[in-house]
Amino acid sequence: MLATIWNFKSDVEDRTIDSHIRNLREKLLHVGFPINEHLKTVWGVGYKWSSES
Repeated sequence: MLATIWNFKSDVEDRTIDSHIRNLREKLLHVGFPINEHLKTVWGVGYKWSSES
């Protein structure tokens, strides 16, 4: 994701994106957005956004 979105090569930990996704989910849940209906974790692949609930 880092390389695709920001064209950024780095030796970051594998869990960096997971940490950011977790923080994003917490913040959106806190303001009442139903993030779990839209952002799905696809095991072994990554994340999937669905506009359908």
